[in-house]
Amino acid sequence: MPSTFQALAVALLALLPGALYELAREQRSGRWGLRGADQVFGLLAFSVVFQVAIAPLTYWLYARYVVTGHFRVGRPVSGWLWALLCAYLVVPFVFGRFTALGHRYRSGQLASTWERAVVRLVNLYTDAAPAPRAWDYLFSDRSRKGWIILHLKDGSRVGGAWNGSYAAGYPDDQDLYLSRQVALTADGRFRLGDDGQPHRRESGLLIRWNEVQYLDFYDT
Repeated sequence: MPSTFQALAVALLALLPGALYELAREQRSGRWGLRGADQVFGLLAFSVVFQVAIAPLTYWLYARYVVTGHFRVGRPVSGWLWALLCAYLVVPFVFGRFTALGHRYRSGQLASTWERAVVRLVNLYTDAAPAPRAWDYLFSDRSRKGWIILHLKDGSRVGGAWNGSYAAGYPDDQDLYLSRQVALTADGRFRLGDDGQPHRRESGLLIRWNEVQYLDFYDT
């Protein structure tokens, strides 16, 4: 009969795949989607599905190493067992990364057949539009480049380059860092240089979204 400590250890081990999946996904796609109790339910759901998928292997290992007393008498184990233990950690983590990759492809132009296939597969088990705000949808694609004009609430305008810049994501307060400001004309248009591109200033810009009325984004 397992002790309370053993039962707790088994429960934590069973939930580990879901925790690794969520960790890997959030590291790449942001802390979107389920929060609080809903996130716990999602973690549990992934762990249950994962345990069901590997149940035949789990049963075989239990019969092979536990029921026979293999561990109790200290017999050596196959090297494949250590590989399976590593896979138990790696597979959920990789699956979380794959889900985040699908989210990133979904916010882009889906140029290749591979990207479209990844998005279709990820759409089978995630929300079709996981970004909680239009802000997050616009700025989640790190490969996107463009020019921004911010229309401030005081009536002024500020221009900047979206290239090497950063926007805070959900659930944090919305603020925006533009790596380079660009010069604007009196009527709010980009002031162009000799190369036909907006003239860049030497300074960047950090601004809170509550200071902005709306923005114009021009993809390049």
